[in-house]
Amino acid sequence: MNDYISTRDAHQSVSSKQAILNGMSPDGGLYVLPTLDQIHLDLSLICTMSYKENAVIFFHIFLQTIQRKN
Repeated sequence: MNDYISTRDAHQSVSSKQAILNGMSPDGGLYVLPTLDQIHLDLSLICTMSYKENAVIFFHIFLQTIQRKN
C-alpha cells in the first residue's frame, strides 16, 4: 500500500483513499508519495494511449488502495 505524506510534515501519512477524502493535510500541506521522484513514465508510450488506458496506469501507480474491477 502506498502511503501519502504531507509536504509540511513527513510524519503524517495516510492512504491514497484518505488523501483524496481529506483534500489537503490538516497542517496545510499537500499529500505526495514519498517515492514520487522514483516513478518513471514512458511519455512516448503514454502519448499514444487512450485516456482510459492512461487512467489505468495512473490509478495503478498513485492509487494502489483502490481495487481494480474488470
